[in-house]
Amino acid sequence: PPAHYKNLSIEEIINSWSEELEKDAKSFATEAKRVAEWDAVLRDSTRSISELTDNVSRLLLQQNEVDKTLGNVGAYQAELIHSLTTLETSIDEIFSQQSGSAPQDSDIQREQAYQRVIDVSTRLKSIQSSVDSVVSDLNSAQEKTNGEGSLGQVVAILNAHYETLNRLEGSTRLIEEGLKE
Repeated sequence: PPAHYKNLSIEEIINSWSEELEKDAKSFATEAKRVAEWDAVLRDSTRSISELTDNVSRLLLQQNEVDKTLGNVGAYQAELIHSLTTLETSIDEIFSQQSGSAPQDSDIQREQAYQRVIDVSTRLKSIQSSVDSVVSDLNSAQEKTNGEGSLGQVVAILNAHYETLNRLEGSTRLIEEGLKE
C-alpha cells in the first residue's frame, strides 16, 4: 500500500476515495455539460452550413440562368442594333435620292387641306369660347329674370347655335383625324 494510506483506517481511506470520487463526478458532470453545449453549437452550425450550401447551390443555378438570359438579351440587342443601322442606312439612301425631286401635287394638296383644318379648328375654338362666355352671361341673366319675355327666346336661340357649333367642332375633329391617317 502507498505511504499516505499506511496510517489511515479503512473507513478513512474509503471516505477519502468517496470525496475524490465526488469531486471527480462533479468535474465530469461539469465537463459533460460543457461538451453537450458545444455539441449543440456544432449541430446548429452544421445545420446552418448545410442550409447555406443548399442556398449557394440554388443561387449558382439561378446565376447561370440569369447569365444565359443576359446572353440572349445581348444577342437580341446586337441583332436589333444591326437592323436599326441597316434601316437608317436605307432611309438615308431614300432621302438622298428624293432630295432633288419636287413634292407631288397630292402632297401639296394634303398639306394645304391639313393647314385649313387646323385654321378652322382654331377659329371654332375661338368662337366656342366666345359663345361659352355669352351663354354663361345669358344663363345668369335668365336666372335673374326667371325666363320671362323675349330674353328667354334669345337664350333658347343662342343655346341652339351653341349646340350647332359643338356639332361643327365634332365634324372638324373627324375630318382632322381622317387627314392624319
